Amino acid sequence: MSGRTPIPAEINNHNFEALYRKEPHARTRIRYLCMSHIQAGKSFSEIAQMLKVSRETVRMWVKRFAEEGLTGLSERPGRGAKQDYRLKMNLSSKRLLKPCKPPASRTRRWACNRSRYSRLTPDALLCCLHP
Repeated sequence: MSGRTPIPAEINNHNFEALYRKEPHARTRIRYLCMSHIQAGKSFSEIAQMLKVSRETVRMWVKRFAEEGLTGLSERPGRGAKQDYRLKMNLSSKRLLKPCKPPASRTRRWACNRSRYSRLTPDALLCCLHP
């Protein structure tokens, strides 16, 4: 088996320049542009240099196109961004905390009983401070 990735015959069945112009997603547009250059007969190294990606990336795009067709060039869903814990806690603290009320008599100091929520942000606990 040779080390070269074979170029699929069905690559000539598509007009990648037209697809490139219609596509709104930038990453998919770059992949269509790559396929357009392959149709023009350019090497993987030349394409990689023009698009500022590695040869391995170009090879992977061609392989995915051969296996899955045009859908293989679309952006795949990733794992997603990790949710910001501080934002999550801030949103939940707004639901948990209500404004603290001082005691009826002004003679004794008061403290908020919500300090048991140790994972709340300092901003959420500001309502508990003595005025």
